[in-house]
Amino acid sequence: MELVSLSLLLITLTIYDEIFNGQMKISQKLLNWFENKASNTPNNSKTFKN
Repeated sequence: MELVSLSLLLITLTIYDEIFNGQMKISQKLLNWFENKASNTPNNSKTFKN
């Protein structure tokens, strides 16, 4: 398998493991990180504190 498919498999297994164990801490942190990255733009005033 190539590296990309192995990475996707690892991510999928990690997410399912957290769902079945009732612990979504890591997945929630990743989702928050992606949301923050998507919402942060150079013109976003939240990124700069005066």
